[in-house]
Amino acid sequence: MMHASPSNERHSFWVLLLSHICTKIGDGLLNPKTTLTWLMSALAAPSFLVGLLVPIRESGSMLPQILLSGQLQRFRRRKWAWLLGAWLQGASVLGMALTAHFAEGATAGWVIICLLVLFSLARSICSITGKDLLGRTIPKRRRGRLTGWQTSASGLVVLGVGLTLGTWSGDRPDLGTLAVLLFGAATLWFCGGLLIALLREPADGVTKDFGSSLADRLALLRDDAPFRRFVFARTLMMGSALIAPYYVLIAQRRSEGAIAVLGYLIVASGLAQWLSSWLWGRYADRSSRLVMVWASVLSALLGFGVLTAEWLEAPPIHAIWWHAAVFFVSVVAHSGVRVGRKTYVVDLGGDEQRAHYVAVSNTLMGALLLLAGGLGAALGAWSPLAAIAFFAMGSLAGAVFGLGLKEVTGDPLP
Repeated sequence: MMHASPSNERHSFWVLLLSHICTKIGDGLLNPKTTLTWLMSALAAPSFLVGLLVPIRESGSMLPQILLSGQLQRFRRRKWAWLLGAWLQGASVLGMALTAHFAEGATAGWVIICLLVLFSLARSICSITGKDLLGRTIPKRRRGRLTGWQTSASGLVVLGVGLTLGTWSGDRPDLGTLAVLLFGAATLWFCGGLLIALLREPADGVTKDFGSSLADRLALLRDDAPFRRFVFARTLMMGSALIAPYYVLIAQRRSEGAIAVLGYLIVASGLAQWLSSWLWGRYADRSSRLVMVWASVLSALLGFGVLTAEWLEAPPIHAIWWHAAVFFVSVVAHSGVRVGRKTYVVDLGGDEQRAHYVAVSNTLMGALLLLAGGLGAALGAWSPLAAIAFFAMGSLAGAVFGLGLKEVTGDPLP
């Protein structure tokens, strides 16, 4: 791949930053744990459909990637594939907004589920091509910073949502409010696609049809030792994402379901993303490997700290600030793991393999998220503390294993 000029690098940096900020804000507005759940409830959709929202949103965007990566490699300019994915997501969300006006009950619920499946498939396209675009247009020493700034911007939106919830009268938003929220999210995805069209992407990308078959792409796990070790470490570290709901369950139990606590948790989440992601990104440009390790250690220590406090019945566990602080640190840790692993996989893969690395690892993670999430749910049904212990131990194991990963980014951290 030819090196871009400094002016092209600056242009690409700002185009990627602004386009991804648009789509990440859209993600914040479409959060299945809040907006879509409220919408389904307001439409009187069956409760079992509500339970499908988060698994479809998370795993549905990962599982198809191993099948899509070969086809997407045929785009000489990946930005057009990313634009297609962004506009499909926008169209899906626009369909949800229209559903809020024209349907209700089971019909509305099934329509939203189908649109969410389409949304997740489109998200797969953006996930594969987005990391490929990052690697082709931004030099190594600036990729982590870009990823961190994107996440921090989305954290500001989450902060705004939390503050709004904190001033809400206590009633759920009506259908009109939710429809406007979804319409705004759809508009942001369309804008993100228009912005990416301005990207000065080289057309001399992947010329080989490497890994065109499913077997070839899966063979990466067998034949590529550095990639295999990264996937294993990432698997262990996914506890940083799955542990958070159990902190919320404990907060709900300790506060007897006070809605104000939910507002504080959302504010804590927004602040954590805003304050930490840009810092994680800055250090990921020096060593994405150690960022993953440090963040995973933080997640593990937090889990063990919460277990100890609950076991000892320490006085702070009855205070709202304690639960907000726990959630804040949890989001900080997960942001570090997320920024670190995204930067690591982009730096690890060359132009011919990067999209396949992303596709194989994400597809595998989609399946393992369902498995680990199910196991965590079974433990959590017995006790949230059991699930916290399980995921904290996994995070600690991931940190230990991550120390042995190949250094691919730059200079080691001091």
